[in-house]
Amino acid sequence: IANSFVYLQIITIFAPLLVTNKNCNTMKKLSILVGTIAALVMTSCGGSSLFGDDLISKEGMDKAKEVLSKEPFADKEFNWIELKTKEALNSKFDGVLTSYYDPAVQKDMVQTYDKTSKLGDPKADQSAAIRAKAGLDKDKDRFKVSDIPFDKLVSEAQEAIKFFSGLEETAEYEGFNVNEIELIKENGKLKTTFKIDMTKKGEGSYRRGRERITNYYEVRIFRGENGEWDLVTD
Repeated sequence: IANSFVYLQIITIFAPLLVTNKNCNTMKKLSILVGTIAALVMTSCGGSSLFGDDLISKEGMDKAKEVLSKEPFADKEFNWIELKTKEALNSKFDGVLTSYYDPAVQKDMVQTYDKTSKLGDPKADQSAAIRAKAGLDKDKDRFKVSDIPFDKLVSEAQEAIKFFSGLEETAEYEGFNVNEIELIKENGKLKTTFKIDMTKKGEGSYRRGRERITNYYEVRIFRGENGEWDLVTD
């Protein structure tokens, strides 16, 4: 008999913690988003992973590549792709979220694939027209699955965690974990952004009835044009 956890919800609280990041080329204020995750504690026999291999593993990348190399994604030109776990504080690869141009309908479409629901229905990317009208995508290009360096994403993610966890300002955090990899193409180059979550040392989790409550903290990090790590601050 063992305890297992069914995750109910993630509530992201936009209450940033501001610290000065001195390790990038420019002085910036680092906003760490604070969130709360609630899990329903249940009793079950045995224990196994619900969500498959770690996102940050060769096996996880192989599964992501397999999903994106099949229809309806195989021949598409993407605006962006997100490789995701199920939620924060979870390391297991769960699926992909994509935006691509569909020549059949001459529109940008959003479509998902996850291990639970499998292939989702394509939906019009409503934000694409807004971004285009505002000129927000003028530096962005579309890309194909063949452009993605799946074999390098694991080491890149590990380097991102090593850099961020080594900052003086993050000494009070632990359990650094990548729960999302975002891929876009800007100025002719593929840009990879890693979403890293963590917990604060000494906080721990607490029980509320049958729920287990855990606070987590989240940032996004990417490599700049010169290969240095930088932090998303918006």
